[in-house]
Amino acid sequence: MDVLFFYFIRSPVIQLEILHHYLKHFKYYTARISVEPGNVASNIMMKKCIEMHQKVIKFVDIFNENFSNIMVLDFVQSSLRLASICVVITMTESVTVSSFGFTLIYLWISIIREYYIYHSGNEIIFLSSELVHSVYETDWHEENRQFKYMVAMFMVRAGKPLNIKIGPFGSLGLPALLSVTVRTRRFNHFLTTFLQILRASFSYFSLVTGTQQL
Repeated sequence: MDVLFFYFIRSPVIQLEILHHYLKHFKYYTARISVEPGNVASNIMMKKCIEMHQKVIKFVDIFNENFSNIMVLDFVQSSLRLASICVVITMTESVTVSSFGFTLIYLWISIIREYYIYHSGNEIIFLSSELVHSVYETDWHEENRQFKYMVAMFMVRAGKPLNIKIGPFGSLGLPALLSVTVRTRRFNHFLTTFLQILRASFSYFSLVTGTQQL
């Protein structure tokens, strides 16, 4: 189940990375297009990029429509799982070396799982928002009027970043308030959301340990 879930989360990231590659090497791919008389290769290439962007938008919209509530359940169960592992580690009186080692391995695997999911959600937001800059680098000012119009429409769509929704509670990754560079924003954005899971896990862990002490 997780493999399919990872595929759905990662697929938009891969498509957006490919789209960025096409836009940043626009002249190279335009030169490889054989066109009929009267057609402009740059227009055809831009249409392909627009169609690819629209497919990514549609994919994310369908995912949010069908899996938004499931993302809420995943957020809750991830918090409970991490907290439960911490409870087992700290509150079990007689623990063998092997069982303690297996518990730590399971904790590490769980953390990696959350990192992969929330990092991918973070990449969707920032890769989609960076499309505006990539399409601007296509030397659009040297192209024909139709090309400029398509670029303008592309930038309007790219002006609204894509995101995976966690039900009514926001996106898979909350925007960082303080940032300097794009790379820093990506890390802060991911870190903010990932810490939400750890905070929820700690709250559950504190509740369980507090109950045991009563």
